[in-house]
Order: sequence, then C-alpha cells, then structure tokens
Amino acid sequence: MRLDTLLKMPDLQLRLLVGTDDPARTVRWVYTTDLRDPRRYLSGGELVLTGLAWWHGPKDSEAFVTALAEAGVTALGAGYAGIESAAVPEDLIAACRQHGLPLIEVPVDVSFATITERVLNAVAAASAPRADALLRLHRSLYAGSGDAAGVVAICDTIAGKLDTGCWVLSSTGRFVAGSGGGPPPGERRRLARRALVTEQTIDRLRHSGSASYAVLPTTRRSPCRAAAWFLVVASDPTDWSDEIRELTVEAASLLGMHQARQGETTQLRAEFAERLVRLTLTDDPNPSELNSRLEVVGFAVDEPLIVLSATAAGATPDLLRNVLTELLEPLSIRVAVASLGGEAVGLAATDLDRAADVVRALQEAAAALEPGLSGVRLTVGVSAGATSGTVLRGAIEEARHARRLAEHRAGTCTVVSSEELASHTMLLAAVSEELRRSFRVRLIGPLLEYDARHHSDLVHTLTVFLEHSGSWNRSAARLHLHVNTLRYRIARIEQLTGRDLSSFSDQVDLYLALRLG
Repeated sequence: MRLDTLLKMPDLQLRLLVGTDDPARTVRWVYTTDLRDPRRYLSGGELVLTGLAWWHGPKDSEAFVTALAEAGVTALGAGYAGIESAAVPEDLIAACRQHGLPLIEVPVDVSFATITERVLNAVAAASAPRADALLRLHRSLYAGSGDAAGVVAICDTIAGKLDTGCWVLSSTGRFVAGSGGGPPPGERRRLARRALVTEQTIDRLRHSGSASYAVLPTTRRSPCRAAAWFLVVASDPTDWSDEIRELTVEAASLLGMHQARQGETTQLRAEFAERLVRLTLTDDPNPSELNSRLEVVGFAVDEPLIVLSATAAGATPDLLRNVLTELLEPLSIRVAVASLGGEAVGLAATDLDRAADVVRALQEAAAALEPGLSGVRLTVGVSAGATSGTVLRGAIEEARHARRLAEHRAGTCTVVSSEELASHTMLLAAVSEELRRSFRVRLIGPLLEYDARHHSDLVHTLTVFLEHSGSWNRSAARLHLHVNTLRYRIARIEQLTGRDLSSFSDQVDLYLALRLG
C-alpha cells in the first residue's frame, strides 16, 4: 500500500509531521508496539504504530527512532496513550527529522486497529490470494484477540498447506503451540539448541534420522535469542513452492510480533511483582499488605513458592526478565518475575517437596539456553522455598547468596541451589572482591610470579596435591611425576609461600586461596 494513499483517507485525519507524502514509499505491513527497541520484530517496510508508553524524555526518542531507522521501516505513527500531554513530543519530531523517518500524528479518537484494518485490506487487495489466510490471522492477533488461539491457527495454516506437523517451540525446547505435542522432548531440545545459533533462513535443514525439519527464528536482528520462539515445520524446505515459502516466512514474522505483544501485556504483572519484592525487602513490611500483594500478583496466601535471583552481565533488564521467565515457565502455571535494576527476582508456585527436581530442571533448561546467550553470562541462585509472604524475604536473600556463589563458577549459564550453601564456598561468595584478591595475592602470589618467570607448573602441582589430601603417591600418579620430583616441587612451594604443607591449617589457607581464583 502506498503511504500517500493512507494519508489521504479523510476519515482517519492523519497528519504528516515529518517527511513528504512520497508515492514511492509503500507500507508492507503494520506493527503496533510500545517496546523500547522493537527492531528484532521488524523486517522492513512496516508502518509502526505506538502509543508512546516507552517515552520519558529526549534520549528515549533518539533510541526508539534509531532502532526503527536501522530496521528500515516505512513510517512511524504516534498517538498519545502513553504521555500526559496530548501532543507528539518535539524531541520525537526532531529525531524523526534527523533520521529521515516519516512521522504521522494519529488523532486520539482514531484507533490503531482501524488503521491496521485499512492497511491490511489494501495489502490483501494488491497481493496474491495465498496471503489472504495470513492476513486474516494478522487481524485476529493484532486487532482484538491476541490469545494463544491465533498462534495455533498459524500453525494449522502451515500444517494444512504442507500436510505435515508445524509447531512453535521456545528457546529451551518447550512446546508453545501447534498440532499434537510436537516432536519428542529430546528432539525438541535438539531443534531448539540448533535454532539458537542458526542464521535467519529457512534453507538450513535440521535432520533427525530420516526426518527433516525447517526451523525459522521468529525474531530478527537480535544478537541474543535466549528468550525467542522458533517455528518448526516437519518438512524439507527445498521441496517448497514459492507460495509455501512466502507463507511460512510471514508466519514466523507474525509469531514474533505476537510474542512481543505478549511481553508488553505482561509488563503490568511484572510491575506488581516488583512492588511485592520491594515491599518484602523493607525493614518492617506489614504482613497483611504482603499477603494482599501476593494475591494481586496471582499467588494464594501460604502457597509454597520457590524464589530465584538472577543477573546477566551484558543483558538488558527486559532480556534478563524474559530469560528468567522462560526458565520458570515449564515448572509452574503461576510465575512472576520482578526487575530490580540489574537483578531479576522470580517467584513460582511449586511443591516444595519437589525442590531438588526443580533445581535439576532449571539447570537443564539453563544449559539448553547457553548457545543463545551471545555475549551474556547468566547466573541464577535458587532458594529452598517460602511458604508465606512473611518468610519471603529470607528466601530472596537465600537465593541471592546462592547466585553470588554461581558468579564464582565457570560457565555461560550457571544455576546454584541454596542447598550448596553449607560448604566453604558460601563464605567465599560473601567476601568482598578486594579482600579476596588481597588474600590470594598474599598466599600464592609468589607461586604465580615464579610460574610466569620460569614457565613452571607449581600452582597446578599445589592444586592436585591438595585435591588428593596430601597423598604423595596419588598426587604423583595424577601429575605423571616421580614421587621424588613431586617432593622437590612441594619443597619449592613451601619455600616460596612460607607455608608448611604438612600443617592442616596451612593446607586450608592455600586451598582457599586457590579457590578464590
């Protein structure tokens, strides 16, 4: 549809604030959003409609418009739902002018659904008949219902065209929607793992024995797919017609938009969860108010809850919240995740007798996410559980201590249970970074310097010796050394550190110094 055709519809009363009604500009699709950065759901040519709920000042306008310009959208339509003044902000106008992005003012009495319907009707009239089915699904998803039925309808459309299975899977292999239950659980996890690192294409096949699958990520331009969905079709795409290929690609795009819309509608629940957690962490929270806020979030008073604390270096708060939600979704029908700056706190209703099973399931799901955590390191601590709002604070602190322990372990995605807090590692996790560094340098600094100068291996020798409880024979065998050579090395270690490795207290000090590395 030509943009100037839309602007000339008299009943819409749209006003062009930036740009010209250039007939060369066409609208391929419509996307409504209040995400701060929606570019991963855009493929170019869209008319983006926004109520400006993301807007708080000039910096927000610049970031939002930059994202749209980089995605290659056709134009931006702005309403006033998210701001107090009934006018498009001047800084948004300036940002659109700077980036050459046409900006349309949408009157307060004109709904986005009406504009969407006009564009889709025009696109349908100009497109091949094969697009009609997805256009109807688009209306179902974004002009009213917005529920899971629309996702199932998309899968059924593709499945019907190919007479095969079509499903939506999450990044952990969780079945989201589709015909039947989808591939077997092991196959779902394998497909999701491969999809996390695939290019944005349907030409890459995922083989399982004699079966072939086409996998399409539903988000675009996203460096991190750890919270993404994937469209999976049990078919070889090299056999597809152009019609099927176009429908499937468009279906994946629609699913990405639907997931984004779901994320926007859960924002309010996240805000209520944040209020609950912040109240819980105050010095003297009122028990009746705590219980009231628990019920608002969706939990019953005295319902068993498991609590998670998570941080993700290199991730935005929104991404961290979405990833933690994805980890929790398979474990409970009621989940709430609050963002506290760089930390996310998750609450999930679950049977506390299953705590060990829950932790194992979280660790498996976290391992499945690792390929999608590009440039992000996720650490998660899990509490033993809470049975009421009055003990929720203790569970949150317990989860935080477990998370600090996770931060000192290797790996891209690490989950630690509070059950592990009974070891010395709990004490190490509570020590400040400055004190940890000072302790380590004083005790084994001379060994590190000696190894660097002489290309020796004294630190590793000490590690193996202590891990084998000071056994000469077992340590020498592990190091592939003669016992006399090991004795020489240990003597050198004692000389450099000033410690006696026949003394248990000196062994403990050196062991802790090694663990602080």
